[in-house]
Amino acid sequence: MVADYYASSTPSLVLSWILCVPLLIGFIRIVFFAFQKHEEIPWLYSAWLGLCFLVLSPVRYEALLLTLAVSYPVQSITAFLSILTFWLWLPAAIAFALLNLIGVLGPLFLLVWIVGKKQKPSWPRFLVSALLAPIVTFAGSLLFSLVLPFAGITAHLLDTDSIIRATNGPAQVVFLSEGSAMIALPPYFNKTPQTYKDMLRCHVALMYLSRSDDDYFLKMAYPELYDEFHDAVMNPAM
Repeated sequence: MVADYYASSTPSLVLSWILCVPLLIGFIRIVFFAFQKHEEIPWLYSAWLGLCFLVLSPVRYEALLLTLAVSYPVQSITAFLSILTFWLWLPAAIAFALLNLIGVLGPLFLLVWIVGKKQKPSWPRFLVSALLAPIVTFAGSLLFSLVLPFAGITAHLLDTDSIIRATNGPAQVVFLSEGSAMIALPPYFNKTPQTYKDMLRCHVALMYLSRSDDDYFLKMAYPELYDEFHDAVMNPAM
């Protein structure tokens, strides 16, 4: 059996779970919060908004990104030092904040603005906001997907192997909970075993590694596919 080059060490995996368990609990609490009754807000309206954001917005993908970010520093000494060297981590943090503003906070603020700030907003405002919710949240996802490749460039400063190893453990659980979401995948993915682990790693390699690092990932993770797909990875326009 071929050893998994990107398997995390036992200490790294344990630390990832220790750091991510509070995060996972927070994600579950957010889901319950979305469907709770809130003061001065009709329950059907708030539950509908919660459903739209959970299904149509990139909030679930953001949960994956947060889990990857928390798991990353414990994958290696290099990864840990890159966090201590704040200027390396800062661009990625700014990029995530921008993505959150575009994909989640912006649409949410717009829908709340439609309702208005009165103590008891009129029902037509709630109705208009509710009718626009699927459109606004989906539009936020489209903008998010357009900006994501550019935001992903900020991760090129970080340690390549640690980025992929951050997909182990908690990140795989979060990814599984998202179901078969439509995510960008490299051309060689169809020749892999196509497990959820393969899907997550290949997606992360495509979106958050440079072309040369993606090529390195292909060589180390799927050496049997390297000769066939090396040119496609280095020259995707071909």
